[in-house]
Amino acid sequence: MNITIKEKDHRLVTFESRIGTGAANWYGTCPEVGEEYEVELDIDDRFEWGKNIHPSRENHQKLGLRDTTLEFVANVLSYEEDGVLTLSLDGGVLLLEASVPPDNSLNFVYFFTPSDKVTLYPVAY
Repeated sequence: MNITIKEKDHRLVTFESRIGTGAANWYGTCPEVGEEYEVELDIDDRFEWGKNIHPSRENHQKLGLRDTTLEFVANVLSYEEDGVLTLSLDGGVLLLEASVPPDNSLNFVYFFTPSDKVTLYPVAY
């Protein structure tokens, strides 16, 4: 995911991407405000259907920040029996720990998590 840093407060950064705005922890040397970075997202949360993950009515990827909660809409690529939900988000792959989905034919999911459970890892070129 390509992002631009809008604000930073120690390790917490606010950023914009082509699919929306978010906030997350930054791993490594603190980024510069106004600079663009290619990052991977890691979410340290468990998702349960009907609680913090749902089938999406929308059919396009997006990212949003509501107070201190990050909200996502992403494409479902697969679900493994070991509880790993593989998603496509802004050109990257995102792995989530999730309970069994209510429907194996889902195309898009909506999920949310506190922004402090999300870490951005800069990708070296």
